[in-house]
Amino acid sequence: MGYAVHIERKSGDGISFQEWKDVVEKHPLVRLSRETAQSVVNQETGQQIGTKTTPGDAEIWIEETETWAYALRWRQGRISINAPRDFDDENSFARRLLRELAADLRASIYGDEGEEYP
Repeated sequence: MGYAVHIERKSGDGISFQEWKDVVEKHPLVRLSRETAQSVVNQETGQQIGTKTTPGDAEIWIEETETWAYALRWRQGRISINAPRDFDDENSFARRLLRELAADLRASIYGDEGEEYP
């Protein structure tokens, strides 16, 4: 299983579905998933895994391939994404995108072990 990072609030106040939906609707590189099922790749094994989408799941626009890719999950008041390999680079696409979304939600980015990412 890959390492996940999360957008959540230090205060512990959850991000409501409506807040998430409003932020997604304003961002040109994010959209709520339009599919009922998605296929994701296990980063460690390369295995494709099918999964059902739930309300709040979102896709991000990948410029290089000009496609939407399933990436973000809204669950219990926080947004999560499996960290891509380049996530440690502050200027990576995923890191920049999460910073924008977190700012709009008045939240921060945390790793699975509780570390905060600027």
